[in-house]
Amino acid sequence: MLKAVSHSKNEDSKSVTVYYNNEAAVDWYKKYEHLDILYIIGVRIIAEVMESQVQVKQARILDVAAGTGLTGIEVTKLGFENIDALEPSEEMLKKLPRNVYKNIYKEALDPVKQSSIPNNSYDCLVSTGSVLEGHIEGAHFSEFVRILKPGGLIIFNVSDRYSDFRERLEDDLQALMEDGSLESVTKQRSVYFYNFEDANIYTIRTA
Repeated sequence: MLKAVSHSKNEDSKSVTVYYNNEAAVDWYKKYEHLDILYIIGVRIIAEVMESQVQVKQARILDVAAGTGLTGIEVTKLGFENIDALEPSEEMLKKLPRNVYKNIYKEALDPVKQSSIPNNSYDCLVSTGSVLEGHIEGAHFSEFVRILKPGGLIIFNVSDRYSDFRERLEDDLQALMEDGSLESVTKQRSVYFYNFEDANIYTIRTA
């Protein structure tokens, strides 16, 4: 049985990057990528939700915490070609399929420091299995708003396993709604990235 990656509330962007630069973590990641497609159906569902919301195939899309590119591959299969990746781990980047992504940002998101990505760059941000405690949290969403075009979309999933975190995240999203940064937050039930866990898929539109 594969050992799941641990997620601690005390992790910061540097320690998370160090973890994913570890070969053991990369080996674990690659093993479950190559299992039966039903095992990774959550990735395909995220891509299909994005397709239902993004009508223009030339839309600029950023795969956040892209890992080894599994989400980008599924998005490309649906006809989207203008995809960039953001991934801080050198080891993950070695596995990233260069034919899927036009631009690759090797950096971690920081809730108090802007990334190098210019304002209003993207139509949609997509992330699979990375919005969770110690990785991407509510404090990062102001940066998402900054790099999205007005009316841009953020699409991601959060497992039921992280229900306490999910409640706090929804409070943070509500605060961004109230300050006018977000226009809408919707969610639907689905399966997660692995282990057939149940999850929420969130579709957020910026103001």
